[in-house]
Amino acid sequence: MRAMALAILPHLTDDDLLQPNDFPELEHHPYFRHEEGVLEGIMSARALVRAHNPGL
Repeated sequence: MRAMALAILPHLTDDDLLQPNDFPELEHHPYFRHEEGVLEGIMSARALVRAHNPGL
């Protein structure tokens, strides 16, 4: 996501990526939004697995 965001807006900082909705160029970019959704899904799945397997 960072690489894609920087390709769209080269001046972004890591802190900026925590709030991509502050940047209309990212908020309305279909590829960036898709990748953001994929990452969110992966993080949700990881949380579910860890919740059911505390030793992981």
